[in-house]
Amino acid sequence: MPPRPSDAAYKLLYSSPRMVADLVRGFVPIPWLEGLDERTLVPLPTELVGADLKRMQADQVWRAKLPGKKGDVLLHLEFQSGSQRILPARMHAYSSQILLREARRVRGGHRQGLPPVVSVALYNGLRRWRGGTQLVKQCRHLPEAAQWALPQHRFAMIDIRGQDGRRLAKLNDNVAALVMQLERPHQYEDAARIFLRLKELLPSDHELRRDMAIWYRAVAGDSSIVAPLLDEFVNPRGDAVTLAEKFERWERRKLERARVQAMREGKREGKREGVCHTMVTLMQKRFGSIPKDVRQKMDDASDAQMSRWALRLLDAPTLEDVFKRAR
Repeated sequence: MPPRPSDAAYKLLYSSPRMVADLVRGFVPIPWLEGLDERTLVPLPTELVGADLKRMQADQVWRAKLPGKKGDVLLHLEFQSGSQRILPARMHAYSSQILLREARRVRGGHRQGLPPVVSVALYNGLRRWRGGTQLVKQCRHLPEAAQWALPQHRFAMIDIRGQDGRRLAKLNDNVAALVMQLERPHQYEDAARIFLRLKELLPSDHELRRDMAIWYRAVAGDSSIVAPLLDEFVNPRGDAVTLAEKFERWERRKLERARVQAMREGKREGKREGVCHTMVTLMQKRFGSIPKDVRQKMDDASDAQMSRWALRLLDAPTLEDVFKRAR
């Protein structure tokens, strides 16, 4: 099993505005964020200090322009590898501190109100997320007249293992979706295909290429096969064989293996048919006509069974004795 990626690897990967923008546009179900412009994303300090001077450390905090509207939106991103039932309360605490910091920063400058905070948790655990995304669901049930006392904070949970593979494949221009595909069990041919697409989407000097290689090594390890692939992805001007050439070689090898396997299976089937024909001929000479259920039994039998029956056929007194089970 590959080593679990650390939070540091994810923080590095999502320090890129392109990654954050594609994650939000492709996986956060808020329609007015679909047009989020990555050029407006600005990273904010992640250390949050409350009025009691207690410190909280968020994973990622960003400011962005609201698409087609005036004002800003604050994005809070947390990376989660384990299932924590208390996470909704933690996300609520982070959002509150982010808003309080914003209020202190402008000191009354927000005449239209404080900017909205979109909270997102990216979960990479081995099991599906079961912890919930609404704080109100974790609160004790209250009478209808007291419902106003319940906190209403909620966040978007992106469960990487729970993503539909067909939907990820359709998001062929979304770098976050391509990265999620790399986290799933795959052959190296599939990894090469994904990295080829990433090469088309990211300029050769884009720093996200280096960060992806570091992150991928944390996810899949640094095997002798993966290392040259990542080196060429990060340094496309090197003398190493290009990813496209590697992919073509893998595809040729896969086709050759399939052809050889088909030939072997064909020879095996031909040999088996010859054995069956010979046995049927000998049984007809010794015992007369052969029932259809006997022919079907021979068609469904394994090679070991056929060998045992062929030996019994030499001296079995009846047809039933050929196929009887040994005590």
